[in-house]
Amino acid sequence: MLEQPRVLAVIRLSVNRDDSTSAEKQREGIEHWTCGPAVNGRVVGYAEDLDVSGSLHPFKRPALGPWLAERFDEFDVIAVWKLDRLTRRSAHFSEIYEWCQKRGKAIVSVTDGIDMSTPMGKMFAQIIAAFAEGELDTIKARALSGSLARLKKGVWVGGVLPFGYQFQRQEGGGKKLVQDPEYSDLLREIVGKLNSE
Repeated sequence: MLEQPRVLAVIRLSVNRDDSTSAEKQREGIEHWTCGPAVNGRVVGYAEDLDVSGSLHPFKRPALGPWLAERFDEFDVIAVWKLDRLTRRSAHFSEIYEWCQKRGKAIVSVTDGIDMSTPMGKMFAQIIAAFAEGELDTIKARALSGSLARLKKGVWVGGVLPFGYQFQRQEGGGKKLVQDPEYSDLLREIVGKLNSE
């Protein structure tokens, strides 16, 4: 590890809500690690991406992207609360790791205890990145399965309510689209005029 490193605190939440991975908790964990006697560094900036998916490439994130593209000479270490806060894609992780290697920067996961300036840290980080990607794939598969099940039942899966329709609650839960009696005649008239042209 570098002596008295300049630390970029990288914070990410897929959904901005107050829970165990809140932005505040991530910030505090990184600050605690940075100011500790073993590191004795200083936080030079925060790249906070809230409501940002872990599948989005780190270089494309609204807050982190500019640090990587334009301000990389201002920090020595990218510190995250957990490795999946940096990315949930092993390919993206490999890219950012290689980018750091070329520029003499380290990646540290303060909760996982991973310091990628060490050989053991590099190995563990690669393993955790692979698991994070697997977890993301599982989440996506579960969401797709749920959407398909709702579609089979005729349950509305989301989006903007189309003109001429309204929601109707179903007994088994969820809601489906039904024609709105107030606007259905108008909708048929509009469609009829469009078809006759």
